[in-house]
Amino acid sequence: MADTLSQEEIDALREAVKTGEAFEGAEQPKTDVEQVKVVAYDFHKPQILSTDQLHSIQMMHESLGKTLQTNLFSILKSSIEVKLVAVDQISYGEFVLSLSNPTYLGTLSTKPNIGNIAIEINSPLVVAMLEILLGGGGGAGAAKTRELTYLERRIFRNVADAIITDANIAWKNITDISMEITEEESNPEYLQLVTPETPCLCVAFDLHIGATTGLLNICYPFVVIQSAVARGETSPGKRKTLAGMESGEGDMMLKAMEVVPLDIKAVIGSTVISARELGLLKVGDVVCLEQRIENPVDIYVGENQAFTAEIGKHHGKVAVGLVKTYGMSVAGGIQEKKTN
Repeated sequence: MADTLSQEEIDALREAVKTGEAFEGAEQPKTDVEQVKVVAYDFHKPQILSTDQLHSIQMMHESLGKTLQTNLFSILKSSIEVKLVAVDQISYGEFVLSLSNPTYLGTLSTKPNIGNIAIEINSPLVVAMLEILLGGGGGAGAAKTRELTYLERRIFRNVADAIITDANIAWKNITDISMEITEEESNPEYLQLVTPETPCLCVAFDLHIGATTGLLNICYPFVVIQSAVARGETSPGKRKTLAGMESGEGDMMLKAMEVVPLDIKAVIGSTVISARELGLLKVGDVVCLEQRIENPVDIYVGENQAFTAEIGKHHGKVAVGLVKTYGMSVAGGIQEKKTN
């Protein structure tokens, strides 16, 4: 039982409270509230890649820079230096605003089709390379900012194609995609690749050709870089299968995927017509497709072919009856299998 204070001790304690001596040396109560660390996030510049993914892409483009330096030297037979200077996550609008006008711009299509990519080479670099290819010295005086003529564009296309070939080889370290130039422009405002607010990954190389310097930029829209990285992570030897996951992790992933909406489309066929024929088309005209009516059609889930089917009708609506399925695993593998 606790000791009872005497009257003298009570009086002394009251006096100590009045003078403040009772609080000196007293232990302050400890709070269990931890400081919450707040991280600023800019929704106008979302971080679309993880640190590891960004590091892999940066290393791949550093290797591409070394390859470009070697191969451009063999083409131009002139001293050239290529150095990776930036890998930034910016919006497409910011990328367009950073470009000069005129410049050399190319739209790159991808196979498999995961979207389009933009490549830009500063006009002084292009003019300097053209002068070297045509027998000149490529000095700083010739490296002017101007629009290319049709003939100059045709000549430089060989150099641009060589750059894209090197990029295709570099990308094979991550995933198996190929790019090729389908359109060329000189005014950045005419290159409507994606909407201005679309997040992109912009890779910039600094090029020195003699006394001429400039940038070579590659702009990957979010959907392209996301699809390319995802394909690389699910490729054989890199993907993580359900069998190798922690206990219960696979079930959690499957449960989460049950409510994911998927786009399914049936492709009944395609054909090729000329621009003149397109202009003459009117209501009532018949366009014949290459697909024969008795052949099954392809059914796609997203960008992957999942089934082949026959077209029919069910309860008054167009329907398809599956005749073959391509078994799709969670890891992304596709395996052909006929249905009974």
